[in-house]
Amino acid sequence: MLKRALPDCIEADGIARSLDMMTRAEADFLALGALVRGRGLDWGIAFAAPDLGARISHEAYLRGLLVETSGSADEVAKLLPPLTASRDELAEGVALLADAVTRQSRRPLVRRPAPIGGVQGADAFLGVVRSCF
Repeated sequence: MLKRALPDCIEADGIARSLDMMTRAEADFLALGALVRGRGLDWGIAFAAPDLGARISHEAYLRGLLVETSGSADEVAKLLPPLTASRDELAEGVALLADAVTRQSRRPLVRRPAPIGGVQGADAFLGVVRSCF
C-alpha cells in the first residue's frame, strides 16, 4: 500500500515532473562542470570549485535552510527535503538555495526563475547552478 501511495502522492504534487526535468537537465550540468546525482527527492550537486558546496551550505543555513555537504573538498551540496514538504515549502527552499548560491559564487543569477504552478522547476535550479561557473 505505501509503495503505491507514495508515487501517487509525489505525482499529485507535481514533484515527479520537476524531478524528471532535473534528470533530463543532467547533460546541461555536465556541460557546466557540475555533476548531479539523485533519487527521489534526494539530490547531490558536485560543483567544480572546491568547497563551494560547503560555502553554499553555510549560506543556506543562515537563511534557515539545511543543505548537507559531502565530497573530499566539501564540493557537493546535498538536497534532502522531506517527503511531506508542500509545494510552497519546496519553492521556498529553492529560492533560499538560489540566494545562497548567488552570494557564495559572488555572481548574480543568469535569470531569476519564475514559479511553475507554485513550484520552482528544475530549469530554475539550472539557472542557479549556471551562475556558479
